[in-house]
Amino acid sequence: MKSKTNKFFLFASILLFFKFVLDFFNSIIFSKFCKNINRISNLKLGEIIQTFLLITGIIFFKFILEKHFEKKVELQRHKLKFQLKCEVLRDILDLPKEVLFQLTGEQVLQIVDKDSEIIASFKYGYLVELFSSLFIFLIVLVSFLLLSYKVTLIFVLLAIMQVIPPIITKNSLYNIYMDTRKIEQDTTNWIISASDGRDVLKTFNASDWYFKNKRKLDELNINAGTKAEIAFALENAMYSLLNLILKIVSYVILGIAIYNQEINIAESVFMIMLMSTFYSNFENITKYISKVQEFNVSKTRINNILNKDINSDDITISDNDSLIDLKIKDLDFCKNLEGINLKVEKGDKILISGSNGKGKTTIFNLILGFLHSNSELVIRDVPENLISYLSQNDLCVPFTIKEIMNMIEGKEYNKRVQELCNYFGIKEIDLDKYLDELSGGERKKFSLAMCLASDKNILLLDEPTNHLDDKSVEKLIGILRSDSREMVIISHDERLNKICNKTLDLDSGDNYV
Repeated sequence: MKSKTNKFFLFASILLFFKFVLDFFNSIIFSKFCKNINRISNLKLGEIIQTFLLITGIIFFKFILEKHFEKKVELQRHKLKFQLKCEVLRDILDLPKEVLFQLTGEQVLQIVDKDSEIIASFKYGYLVELFSSLFIFLIVLVSFLLLSYKVTLIFVLLAIMQVIPPIITKNSLYNIYMDTRKIEQDTTNWIISASDGRDVLKTFNASDWYFKNKRKLDELNINAGTKAEIAFALENAMYSLLNLILKIVSYVILGIAIYNQEINIAESVFMIMLMSTFYSNFENITKYISKVQEFNVSKTRINNILNKDINSDDITISDNDSLIDLKIKDLDFCKNLEGINLKVEKGDKILISGSNGKGKTTIFNLILGFLHSNSELVIRDVPENLISYLSQNDLCVPFTIKEIMNMIEGKEYNKRVQELCNYFGIKEIDLDKYLDELSGGERKKFSLAMCLASDKNILLLDEPTNHLDDKSVEKLIGILRSDSREMVIISHDERLNKICNKTLDLDSGDNYV
């Protein structure tokens, strides 16, 4: 990765500098031609054709560079950006389960989509432009100084004016940005919480309350977006006005310099042709401080997440023999579970049953960290790969089974998934189908294969027999009976009673197992 980055940096810098060299030569050729216009009577047709061919050749060569080599540079830049994002995502997925479950959806989106993009753009975009801009600006500055140090000094003062718009709008734009980010985070967390707690909303008929508060957040979002649009429009208008002022004042200065014989017409043409290069590269250099600050903020935010310690208040280490000891208390969003005490001990296979809305899935969400409360959760000897979880919701993504299998790391795990797929009757031809093209039963079989093939210590299975026919249910029961791992199963299917040594029936008022 490092060698690829260095090669990209070198190639992109050379390309930018080479484009500048072509513009520089073009300016020299055109200024010499303008110098010869003073003696137009002696100007030969051959000189005109030669100048025309040189300028045309340089323009054509620059066009080839931009058309061919810039595409290669952009392609390589996108590859490096993608690799960096993948590394960040891999680091997040390698976090301990306890830390990973503490992250909100907004935090993960912030890191993967926004922060990694800022870091990648800084490393593979701005830094290349910065070093090229420094070199190019110095060359143009020295060239202008050789012609007239007075005019050059005025140009430098005019270039400094480009720093004014960011200074004026910095505080207001930053405040608007932070307000917008907070509202976006609140909205995202609100939606994710509603998704995780949909059973709770349904149980307490709280949909109207949810949508009422969601509409308030939407209104705040719209207002913040309008403010941001106005602020950015103002900043763009200031930049446009400033660029116009810079051009007009620069032309006036050059006119005065010619009138006072500080420079001649040919020299003024040379300066005019490189004026935009002078100003744009100076502007790029002045962005360094703000770009570095933006880069450091994103880098710090990622490091804080990746180096986050496990919150010992959420999970503690138990001295007893229980692998999981969940004591539910003061659970304001699901009173049905008040006082529940779930202990999973060595060799346990526990069945949780109860009618819809009683909070069965909420128990799993508390164990997995999807929901937080004042409840006590004790897990003994917390390993990184502790729990394999089967959700009752279908795995329905736009990938084929074979594509998902290729994403899985570990040959043994991959082989085990394939064996289980064959055992459940998913034929070889079905591996090329997209998951959303499969039936509910086929998707459930594949999800079961993915869950059961893992080497994790404890299985949490939420409605594993849903969408399965009787033959497949019997096959599943056979596998679960022979599996020596501890497991907690949520199901309405009474056939699973024969493999479980403990039951927790929420309908009968059981609160201890």
